Amino acid sequence: MPETLERHQRCSYSALEASQPAKETQLEWSIPICPLSFFTYHSVHSLKQNSYQEYLKLKSKVEVLQRLREIFWGKIWGIWVQRSLRQLEHQLDKSLKQIRSTKIACKRK
Repeated sequence: MPETLERHQRCSYSALEASQPAKETQLEWSIPICPLSFFTYHSVHSLKQNSYQEYLKLKSKVEVLQRLREIFWGKIWGIWVQRSLRQLEHQLDKSLKQIRSTKIACKRK
């Protein structure tokens, strides 16, 4: 920001200091030459305010996205856990059936 203000001062006042124009041309020079001349204290302050407001909006969006990501990964994790539990349950059922069939086979002998 200080560089911008310095550039503004150079653009606005360097031509005036270089030569003393006539009164008619002096009126022309009173119109700012540099496009950055609209940066006054108030406009810089309002830009800072707008930037801060934009920062707050983006920060809240990031927080929402992080919560959604946690929810999403939680659901995926939950689905993965459910699948793993089903697989373990299926393996347990198969093992129990095999044990029972072995037990019955041993009793018959």
